[in-house]
Amino acid sequence: MSKPCRVAIIGATGIAGQQFVVALQRHPWFTISRLAASARSAGKKYAEALLDAGTGARRWWCEEEPSSHVG
Repeated sequence: MSKPCRVAIIGATGIAGQQFVVALQRHPWFTISRLAASARSAGKKYAEALLDAGTGARRWWCEEEPSSHVG
C-alpha cells in the first residue's frame, strides 16, 4: 500500500469545508496536511477559528466532531 495523499481543504471553517474535514480526517487514502479559510481566521488554530468573535459560540455544523489532530 502506498502512502496516503496529502490534501489541503480550502474554506475549512465553512459548512462545506467542515464536511470535507469530517469525511477526510480518518480516510485511509488521504491525510489532511493544510486547512485554509478566510482572512478572519488567519493565524488561528482551527478550533479557535471556529469560534464566533462576537459571542464566542462555536460554529460547527457537522454531527461528527473534528478529531484532535485536526483541531
